[in-house]
Amino acid sequence: MHSLHCLNAVRKGLYPQYYKNHNKANASEFEQLLHIDHCIEQLRQVIQCGGDLTPVSLRQYGKEGQKSLIGTPQIHTCRDWAAFREWYLDKGTEWGNLVWTGI
Repeated sequence: MHSLHCLNAVRKGLYPQYYKNHNKANASEFEQLLHIDHCIEQLRQVIQCGGDLTPVSLRQYGKEGQKSLIGTPQIHTCRDWAAFREWYLDKGTEWGNLVWTGI
């Protein structure tokens, strides 16, 4: 769920004028950039550690096939998100219920 949150944060960071009223924490521009930097690092780790080896094929287009388009439909095996969400909601806690240990 954190990775999806981060993907959404990066998306919003790409369009700050559109999402200018969606800054619920009233974070400064610097804090927002720190958050996006954190999210990019989080997504990098997920991508590298996940190791998806699904081949990516190319499709030729244009005059005499001079150009290639990446990402023709690939079959991926995905997680059962309904089961994951149920587990997450059962095990998770609200932000205000967290106990800060100082670590």
